[in-house]
Amino acid sequence: MVESISKAKEPLQAHLVEKQRKPLSAFLDYYLYGRDSVALNLLSNHFDEVEKPLLEPTISDDDRDTRKFWLIIGLIENGDMHKAEELAQDFHPNDHHLLLGIHLGSFLVKNLRITNKSNKQKGERICKTLDDKIRHLRLQLLEEFKSELLEVQMDKIRAIPKEN
Repeated sequence: MVESISKAKEPLQAHLVEKQRKPLSAFLDYYLYGRDSVALNLLSNHFDEVEKPLLEPTISDDDRDTRKFWLIIGLIENGDMHKAEELAQDFHPNDHHLLLGIHLGSFLVKNLRITNKSNKQKGERICKTLDDKIRHLRLQLLEEFKSELLEVQMDKIRAIPKEN
């Protein structure tokens, strides 16, 4: 699954931009539709077995970044914030949209997802770690959607109201 969704990144985003979607919105479509696909217990339970073939040295740096991104997102979606935080600390992709996706998943855990205090704290730490690197993308996101809590509703990206 990670390999397939990684291969779809460039063609899908190019197609969406061609259809007059802004680059940020094209990435958000890719991320929001893809994140449920990688939310598998198998990923956490057999991480080393899953990770090794996906990060083989023969693939390009951009492909490796995209695959690692989906591994981290899968861990976040599966609630394995410990491993996600570990991987996110050593993740320095060329495409900062990938860091924005990790931030969005972690922000959701921190603010909305029902989970334990430790996972919420890890989500908050991941967000803080990424903040300076993606500030410009977060500002674009807030300008366009007025929120960092997003989901797809009726084929449109919509803000999720934050509960107090």
